[in-house]
Order: sequence, then structure tokens, then C-alpha cells
Amino acid sequence: NNISVNGTQVVAGGIVGTANDLYLYNEATDGAIYLLGRVEGNASSLVVGSAIGSGTLEDEAKNVYAIKNNTYNNGAVLEAKPIGSTTNSYGIKMVEFTDEGMRGSSFASGKGAFGIVFGGYYPLQGDGTANSPFIVESAEDFNYVNIALYANYSITKSITFTEFTTIGEGLVFSGSINGSGGDNISAEESSIASLSGLDEPLVYNNIGNISNISLNIVYENTVKSGETFYFGAIAIYNSGTIKNVTVAGSVDITSEANDTTLYVSGFVGINYGGDIILDVEDGKDDLISKIQNSISALNITINGGGTAYVGGYAGVIEQGQPKFSYGLATGTITVTDVQTVYAGLFAGASYGECEWVLGEAASIDYTYTITVDGVTIPKTDENGDPIVDNFYGVEFIK
Repeated sequence: NNISVNGTQVVAGGIVGTANDLYLYNEATDGAIYLLGRVEGNASSLVVGSAIGSGTLEDEAKNVYAIKNNTYNNGAVLEAKPIGSTTNSYGIKMVEFTDEGMRGSSFASGKGAFGIVFGGYYPLQGDGTANSPFIVESAEDFNYVNIALYANYSITKSITFTEFTTIGEGLVFSGSINGSGGDNISAEESSIASLSGLDEPLVYNNIGNISNISLNIVYENTVKSGETFYFGAIAIYNSGTIKNVTVAGSVDITSEANDTTLYVSGFVGINYGGDIILDVEDGKDDLISKIQNSISALNITINGGGTAYVGGYAGVIEQGQPKFSYGLATGTITVTDVQTVYAGLFAGASYGECEWVLGEAASIDYTYTITVDGVTIPKTDENGDPIVDNFYGVEFIK
């Protein structure tokens, strides 16, 4: 079960809130304990851990497993914090959901623990690994992604939503979503699953992998006075990998006053640095991008506001050295009556060193057409060469 506790003073853990000299042993499972549920604590005075909030163990834990990036301290994800009050793990293993040691453990009967747990209690087919992802065939199935944000999912049929909730709202998605779908996706659908009827961004904070999906989103939002607003159609925040994703539809954002701050993009609102993964598709260890082979054809309109950071691929690149390659953007971003605008063909602003690869078949022409109060940011100079200064942070002040 996922646990969420809100209060003034909170001590929370996956097994127990507070315990001293606790002995973790379960005879029924030959000493194996699996902590797969999310633990969230929100309080002015807070101690939170994946297994125990505050306390100690009498002895080293035997075969106790908890999932990384699945515990939250006032909204901040803790990668590995088995006991909230101490750095001593007492032998509790913080692992990925696909960890072979955890999955190889057995009940006293000899049966595999994960086969029983997911075969009997989790409604989706598969076991959540890369080789056997959970199968998503309907909007109802899609709801289960929010239960286990660390698992691997395969979308095998195109889905039309009548109601949609952003994956992991306020949380971190560290798993993978792949819409390649295999035999269940027809040739007419270009061999990738389409998700239509979205009225919110797909993912809140992606540190995992999103690939082979076609999205159609119609989004409207009114930003109230004093608010800071973030929007990216694929992910609001991203430090993971986005590959082979197409986005179409419309986005309409209106500010009620001139003291709002807006971060808006057709792909991701805020992109953070992180490890760049390897592209071994052609046998070479070439670095690939965080956003690769993706197309955005959104028509985005922003009306009013104090400060806006607007970019084709990211509103702002905060840090790190992301590499973006072979991205195509054929949509438009139109900004009207915002006091200060930082706009760029790729990003509104960048505080990290980025590398952009357009590819032989692409050109600077395949970027968003961005217009601010009637002025369109030029893409090329009189010689047809890209205007590098317009990639990031072209400033408009009223």
C-alpha cells in the first residue's frame, strides 16, 4: 500500500513510524520483507523513511528490500533513506524495482514472491521488468501507473481518455512507458500507441524513460495573481529520457495579473541535467539526447503575465549538459501582453551547457515559430544560416 501522511508533526515509515530495537523477521517468508509501497510525509516537523520513520533495529535486517526514489520528504524525493532518523541502514537494501536479488527471493514454500504478489494481487499482466513490462490496454489500466511509479509499462492499444490525471502529480516517475505495443498496434497507427483526450501534461516529473507514444492534448489554464506556473506537454520536469514521442493539440494559458511567472514549452517545462545515456543502435557509444527523435506540433497561446520563459523544447534548462537531437517542432507559440519574455527556438533560458543535433534531414526550420507581441523570432540570417543567438533567451520587455 502507498502511504501519505499530512500533519504538523509526522513520523512515518513503510513498516512502522517509531520503533527502537525492532527485530525484522517474518517466518512466513523466511525472513524476506518487500517494501514496494510509496511513503509520503508532509509536515513542518517531519521524519520519514522507506522502512522506519524513527528508531533502531536490534540486529541487521535479513532480506529486507525497499524501492529507491519512492519515499518523499515534503515533496522532495529521497533516493535511499531506509530509516528516517539515521544514516545507518541496518542492512535494509535499497534497490531498483528490477533488482534480481529481491526478485529471486522466495517464500518458505519455495514459490517466487513476486509471482505470487503480482500474479494474485496486481491486476496488470506482466511483472514490471523491461523484459516483461506491465501491459496497459485501457484507460482503467493506465490508472495503475500511479500506484507503482518505478515499474516498466507497455501500452499495447491506443487509448482515448474521458478523464486524465497527470502521472505522478507532485511525485517522481522513475520507470518506463513504451508505446511500441507490438502486434496490437495497427500499421495505420504507425506502430506506436496514441493517447488522446489528454487535458493535462502526461508526466509530472520524469527521471525515467518515455518512448514511442503519440499524444493529443487540449489544455487550458488560468494563472492566478502571484502564481508560478509550469507546463510541458510530455513532462513538467524532466531529467530522464524522452524518445520517439509526438505531440499535437492546443494549449491556452491566461494570466489574471502582471505578477505571474510562466515556464512553458511544447516538450518539457523545466529540464534538469543528469547522466546522458548511450546510443548503441548502430554499434557506437555515441551520446544521445534527453529528448530525441520527437515531434511537437502544439499551438500554444500565452496571454498576459509578469515574466515568461518560453522555448520550443524546454521553458528553462536548469543545469547539467543535456544533448537534444533530431527533434522537430512544427507548431506555434504566440505570446501576447506579457511584461518580460525570455524566448528561444530551443529554450527560453539555459543555465547548463547544451548540445543540439538537428541531423542531416532536419534544419533550423523545424523549430517552433515563436511570436511575441507580433514580433516573430527569426530562425536564419540572410545567408540561410541558423541564428545561434536566438536558440536561447531572446529578451522582450514591454
